[in-house]
Amino acid sequence: MRFEQIPIAEIGYSDLRMRQTMDEEEFAALKESIEKVGLLQPVVVRVDPEGGYIIVAGHRRLRACQE
Repeated sequence: MRFEQIPIAEIGYSDLRMRQTMDEEEFAALKESIEKVGLLQPVVVRVDPEGGYIIVAGHRRLRACQE
């Protein structure tokens, strides 16, 4: 395992592991927290054979950062 900073634009989503529902109030609180203090818990990705990365864990955190 290694830690690395990568551009958000290089991370894609996999339909296999996407969260189906998301509480809007909790999501808004997550976005606000990330805006104030930044992303404290990293997301987990794997290399996409077609280029870039695919999110494995941290879908909500990634989406909150994108917004």
